[in-house]
Amino acid sequence: MRFKMTASVSPASESGARKIAVHTLQEFYKPLVQKLSWANMSVAMKRNLKIAGIAVAALLVLLIALPLLININSFRPKIELEVTNALGRPVTLGNLSLSILTGTVGSITSALPMILPSASHRS
Repeated sequence: MRFKMTASVSPASESGARKIAVHTLQEFYKPLVQKLSWANMSVAMKRNLKIAGIAVAALLVLLIALPLLININSFRPKIELEVTNALGRPVTLGNLSLSILTGTVGSITSALPMILPSASHRS
């Protein structure tokens, strides 16, 4: 594998020290690149990388499928009971939903009218 410089520098302005530095880096990384080359890997290393790749892919599929597998509304009575006990007033929640990608569970907007007292209830 050959390394290319990304900076556009004219050959006339490039110093000898910079050429040596680039050459030194290429020589420094050459054993690493050769070792990580797919053709030079041992059978056990290839097998372990495949297993790790399959495990990561399975974990991603599980995380994406998790909201479809869990019925979050089954937890609604317990949540309502705990919030009712904590606030000392009745609380009802609407339909809850679970989203792993956005990190949200349901919506509290359905509970706000029951939790927050309106101006007409104040004495």
